[in-house]
Amino acid sequence: MLCTLPEYILLVLGTLTLRHKKVAD
Repeated sequence: MLCTLPEYILLVLGTLTLRHKKVAD
């Protein structure tokens, strides 16, 4: 699993961005 906080934050930001793009489209 994720071992560092920065990796977790990047993962969350990436997921939110993908969701936002999907909704925008």
